[in-house]
Amino acid sequence: MEYQPSYNYQFGSLPDATQSSEKALMWSHTQYMTESGYSTQAPSISSMDSYMNTDSQKTDATAPQPVQQQQVAAAESVQPPPEQEEDNAVANWINYQDNSEMALKAIPDLLKLLIDEDLVVVQQAAILLNQMARMEGPRQALIQTSNAVQCLVDCLNTTADLETARSLVGALYGISTQKQSGTQAIVNSKALQPLVKMLSAPMDTIVSYAITTLHNVLLDCGDKVKMLLRKMGMIHQMIPLLNHGQNVKFLSIVVDCLQLLAFGNSEAKQVILELGGTQLIVTLLMNQSNQYHKLLLNLTRLLKVLSVCANNKQALVNLNTMQTLSLMINSQKSADILQNCLIILRNLSDAATRVNGLEQLVQNLLNLLSQIASQNQENSVTLMTLTAGILSNLTCNNENNKKAALRANGVQVLFKIVQQNVAAGKSTLIEPCLCAIRHITNRYSDYLLAQEQVRSLQGIPLLTQLASIQPRAWGCVKALLGIVRNLCNNSLNSAQLKQNCVIEKLMQILYDAYTEINVKTNNGAQVVSVVKVDDVNLMDIVELSSTCLLMLAKEHTNQIIMKDLDCIGFFVQMFFSPLSQIQKSAASLLAELSANRECAVVIEAQSGLQQFVQANFCNQFGQLKSIAELGSAGNSAHASVILQHVTTLMQRLQEHKSVHRNASFSGNFAAPQAEQFGHPMYFNQQFPSDVTFNPSGFF
Repeated sequence: MEYQPSYNYQFGSLPDATQSSEKALMWSHTQYMTESGYSTQAPSISSMDSYMNTDSQKTDATAPQPVQQQQVAAAESVQPPPEQEEDNAVANWINYQDNSEMALKAIPDLLKLLIDEDLVVVQQAAILLNQMARMEGPRQALIQTSNAVQCLVDCLNTTADLETARSLVGALYGISTQKQSGTQAIVNSKALQPLVKMLSAPMDTIVSYAITTLHNVLLDCGDKVKMLLRKMGMIHQMIPLLNHGQNVKFLSIVVDCLQLLAFGNSEAKQVILELGGTQLIVTLLMNQSNQYHKLLLNLTRLLKVLSVCANNKQALVNLNTMQTLSLMINSQKSADILQNCLIILRNLSDAATRVNGLEQLVQNLLNLLSQIASQNQENSVTLMTLTAGILSNLTCNNENNKKAALRANGVQVLFKIVQQNVAAGKSTLIEPCLCAIRHITNRYSDYLLAQEQVRSLQGIPLLTQLASIQPRAWGCVKALLGIVRNLCNNSLNSAQLKQNCVIEKLMQILYDAYTEINVKTNNGAQVVSVVKVDDVNLMDIVELSSTCLLMLAKEHTNQIIMKDLDCIGFFVQMFFSPLSQIQKSAASLLAELSANRECAVVIEAQSGLQQFVQANFCNQFGQLKSIAELGSAGNSAHASVILQHVTTLMQRLQEHKSVHRNASFSGNFAAPQAEQFGHPMYFNQQFPSDVTFNPSGFF
């Protein structure tokens, strides 16, 4: 990014007014000046406090007023001849300030005075032009006058006088309040660069005028103007302004300008971080958590933009931004600010899975979730979805957060949300809730207590109900299978799982996923490892559902149920698939079921199984290949695992044949001598790491 260096203007001192030319007083020496609307007793204002309208996004015409004592003094000093009044367009406008026609006549004379050699003349002309830019009719006349705004900019570029600069920037501010036409006139007159330079001026009022004018331009103009302002170094000039005392209205505009420049631009976000802006913004958030609404709203909007940047995200986590937001969410009455806080937390949460000290945040989020669910607000689904997503990420691989969620009745709160929204089919809300439950019921010391709560809350019937919903919301199905997998690992859940026909539900999910994969791969003609639907890999669904069935198949009664449901025939069909991931899942299930004699008989009776094994897993001597032989054939990474399961299957079938003398296979399937294969055991094992929930469509 190009960056223009900061300009610190060295303004000269104001010369003695008594030495100025008489033309400086030509239009100010009138007896009625003191009665006109211009020469009121309005004081000079040097701060932003009195000119920002916090009820409107665009700053209105209540900006700081210019110093007017010079004009009043001049007005009282000399009495002009009466015959000059009719010929003096400037004096006529002063007398009738709301008259656009008189303003139009006066503008050319005032613009000529801006290039006068006498500083007092220039200063007085600038004051009047500033006043003119604050009135609707005269402002329109000023905008419509050819080169009028350009003359203001030219004078601003050359003046070394603070008061003149203040009046000129004030006039540009007034013009910027005229939506579209005014802001476009400022852009066309190349006023952006001098306005950016004025952000480092040594007078607060000039800085206030400049930032407010630029803010109005940013709100009205498009991406090209934003790009120009970035190249002009506007961000570099604004970061120091974040230390601008306690003027919350001024800070609110600075923060909003940063948000407008950073939105959708990764380079701008990085510049803010490198210049220390991110830390200053978090400090402001900490100091303003219960104060000025507009500043707090703009701070959260800016942090929402920064929190999607990887580098800023980690910096925000390190700066304890999440702890600060935790204090705000339960006491925040503004729906907009609350939603912004949740979006920020949602964006940061996947980078904070290993961060300690967030237990209070977890508790606050669960309290908020219960509160929102009971209020049934207009945007309650959005807020609950964000909250559940944060909880899902924070409970991922973090034992302290899992324990905090369990202590705060997290299982009960989350299941209640799921139950309330099942009928409506709100999958975007149900999915993160299920993900959080999946994490709380696995991989930490209290997971058995969490699973006990699932049983006591009648969570298993609810899960099987979810497993029956059509059409499939695969994101919810994947999260659901993760919970079922956790429950299958605990024999205390077996009775309820069996009562709720979990095997039938799992088989239907497996069949649906397998069918969808075949449709998308032309029955395996396209050999792929990823088949995505709704951003979910259906291969993961096959693996998860098969794992659950495999764990259930350890029990004899479940083996008989699978046999009676003709699951074996379907598993053999999967085993024939050219897709290695599906073949691996099927082989593991067949190997497990083959331990049961009745199931083994059914497996042996499956048409084509013998020929398939001989063609794909046996060498020329009719023996099962070793891993070395299989690897030399260039098979997939899953091939060795598949061979292990096939070896187990063949060994068990051979054992049953030896005992009962009713062989159905004629080949000699001797196990290889060089390798011994054991079957993996799944009981009482912890499963792979939790997966962070990251749905598409946020910020």
